[in-house]
Amino acid sequence: MEEVEFMTIPLSWRESSGELRVHESADGISRGLADVIVRTAEAAIAAHGHFCIAISGGSVVKCLGQLADPAVAARCDWSRWHVFWVDERAVPLTHPDSNYLLAHAHWLSKVPIPVANIHTLDDSLPVEAAAEAYEGDLRRCVEQGVLLMHPDTPFPRFDFILLGVGPDGHVASLFPSHPLLSPASPSPHWCRPLSDSPKPPPARITLTLPVLLAAAVVAVVAMGEGKRELLGRLFEAGGTGFAEETALPVSLVLPRDGRLVWMVDREAAAGFLGR
Repeated sequence: MEEVEFMTIPLSWRESSGELRVHESADGISRGLADVIVRTAEAAIAAHGHFCIAISGGSVVKCLGQLADPAVAARCDWSRWHVFWVDERAVPLTHPDSNYLLAHAHWLSKVPIPVANIHTLDDSLPVEAAAEAYEGDLRRCVEQGVLLMHPDTPFPRFDFILLGVGPDGHVASLFPSHPLLSPASPSPHWCRPLSDSPKPPPARITLTLPVLLAAAVVAVVAMGEGKRELLGRLFEAGGTGFAEETALPVSLVLPRDGRLVWMVDREAAAGFLGR
């Protein structure tokens, strides 16, 4: 796999740490992300026989097409991969708004992951029942030894979670000031429905914040001029940590004992590197 050049800035925030990678372009992010995912997959398969990745929707999904590149795909034991969704819209899987459909177009249709290993929303169910069924699927994967549990929490430990971030700072379908993020009533659930998303479509399911925090590796990707203002609000000058006044959902994604990697391009990074 071709070596990817990027600038690394150590991240430190409260008791958490991570790394911020600044790539020259979206193409550099795609290649760098593929390398991180494949290395994580190789280690997970060697350790417990499977690789469980949960992905979001949006523009970040287009980066996953790099995994179908022959030089990258040659390193992947696709039969051991299990693909899940961080969040999904309550629409048919064939609908243009479906996160699954986007992933299928850019990645899944190009690699031989077994259909049984692609864990989609049951689009025949109402959103509340679909969320319950999806959590049931996750729990069966734990029972089968496919998906691990976090050793110190009652939540599953995905090997890799891939997140995009919206201009409002939302991740998955966890939006600013939404009850699903209320610290007064932390959810014991792994997956929750919502019918009042501030972004259309309003009905969705999402993994809960504790599940995101239990992951072994979390990658957050932000690209383009459209994310410049957000990153300028989010990061201190120089990018070494989150600004003190930050209260955005994405700033809550600080894995308990996992690895946090932010991957941004120069256009987006101008929001904090230029200060």
